Amino acid sequence: MLMFYKKTDMDQEIKEDDWRFKSELFGDFKDWRYLEWKYFSFDSPEAQGFFCYSVGNPKNILGLRKQIISYAIYQNGKRESGMFESKKKHSNLSDEKKWIFGNFSIQKKENSWIISGTSKQIDWELTFECMSKGKKLEVFEKEKKKRWMDWEVFCNHANVVGSINIPNKRIEIVGDGYYDSNLGHWKPAKNPWIWFQFTGKLSDKDLSFTLFKPRKTGEKCILLSLDGETYQIEDFILEYDKEKNIPQSYKIISHSENIDLELQVEVKDTELLTIKVFKFIPLLHLNLLMCDFDLNIDFFGQSDRFKTRGFGEYPGSK
Repeated sequence: MLMFYKKTDMDQEIKEDDWRFKSELFGDFKDWRYLEWKYFSFDSPEAQGFFCYSVGNPKNILGLRKQIISYAIYQNGKRESGMFESKKKHSNLSDEKKWIFGNFSIQKKENSWIISGTSKQIDWELTFECMSKGKKLEVFEKEKKKRWMDWEVFCNHANVVGSINIPNKRIEIVGDGYYDSNLGHWKPAKNPWIWFQFTGKLSDKDLSFTLFKPRKTGEKCILLSLDGETYQIEDFILEYDKEKNIPQSYKIISHSENIDLELQVEVKDTELLTIKVFKFIPLLHLNLLMCDFDLNIDFFGQSDRFKTRGFGEYPGSK
């Protein structure tokens, strides 16, 4: 039976962008499990991919602080992925405008971010200019003193320009982008999620769709941006085969007074990115999904259907 939902008001505003661990640590031994990352993805005719800058155990309890930069680049059916660890002594996250992870950095400017890095495997410099802002979702809110996680979308749609150098190739990037952050006192491997993100055109306007759903809680959220405005939808149906290690198809349905949508998701490619705390101990088995999206939407009277390719994540399975 089809259920009808209404759009919820957007009441979760995001504070100024910085590293939240500066204010969100408990001040005791539980801070060893604090984890925070900043994730930038891009979609252009030349290539698609992401770069993620992360910090675990920022108080360096027992000397076990970790700073990891991970990435994946997809181009012409080929992919490059990997990660780097940055030493604390070569890093500086204390500034409000530029965060340095050794040879990798994020520089914040008015309404934009410049991410860069240099290594033997890959070099990059990309500028993300925010066109549509995002919102936040609090997970495990009732357990804030024990375990908690926030999902903050700083930019649901961005214009991205820059370049990426991989062995024997320079890739010029001009396209769409997205920037979010996950943070909190939680273990990702024990609290997996579903995440999708793509961009398209509705009546020649840029449309950006982002879905986030923790798999073990009732929280869920869709952020839908069009022409600079972002709308939050918390009531929707998400269907998929929960018995499979990595589901290959999903269906999302939402109906409200002003927004009707039905989305079919088909997983076309999967890659496992294992984030390790120590050499042999994984923090997270992250399944990176390349997906085909088929969207039927009526958005404040503008109806359209389009197909596009975008990203997904489904952690937890080896």
